[in-house]
Amino acid sequence: MDDECYNGNHNPLLVVEEIYKAYGPTSVLRGLSLQVRPGEVLGLCGANGSGKTTLLRLVAALGIPDRGRITVAGHDTTCQAEAVRQQVGVLFHQTHLYEDLSAEENLRFWSLMSGQVLDTAAGGLGPVSRSRGHDRGPQLPGP
Repeated sequence: MDDECYNGNHNPLLVVEEIYKAYGPTSVLRGLSLQVRPGEVLGLCGANGSGKTTLLRLVAALGIPDRGRITVAGHDTTCQAEAVRQQVGVLFHQTHLYEDLSAEENLRFWSLMSGQVLDTAAGGLGPVSRSRGHDRGPQLPGP
């Protein structure tokens, strides 16, 4: 990792610098800049079509901005997209979960599809695994 971009917990994990993105004649993002440091939480609010999903796609290296720069953990989303995708996971409006698989099976499947190994010994599944005694369908931790 490049020390100039990321140095411990002081530098931002996410840096968005003057991002512009348009779809045809419609500008969605116009000069957006922000930083997120370790431990911070960011929420995106806005009307439909205001650019929330576009921004998340760009941060996850699933698209390329028309202008500007985004770095995630020191990796540029345009020229180091694979390194970014190994650091970021995004779940959009449609969950893409298989209802006939348990939550654990869905996590294992999607981790394999992304080339990751789910480390269950280190608590990689946490409370999602085998929750509430149901065998199938997405099971999320509950109260």
